[in-house]
Amino acid sequence: MRDQVSFFAGVLRGMKREEECELLALKESSQTGTCYQWAFILQAPDDLPNGEYVVSFDDHAMLVTKERAHWHRRSAITSACAASGRTQRY
Repeated sequence: MRDQVSFFAGVLRGMKREEECELLALKESSQTGTCYQWAFILQAPDDLPNGEYVVSFDDHAMLVTKERAHWHRRSAITSACAASGRTQRY
């Protein structure tokens, strides 16, 4: 198993907005595939209102909440294969 922290450009969608963001994520690779253990938003527009957003990066997504200028993860990180009926949660 090999872990790697990676930098990503992502997209935040929610509160009637769609904005670019930057994040770090811990990628774990093994013989069974690749998954993300955690992700942390580093940079996003300051004028985004408090509320719920979906952040997408590297064909993965997670639900986050902005609360008093801080970002909080609200769901597991899911892969794009969830849309095809195969769900992977990290």
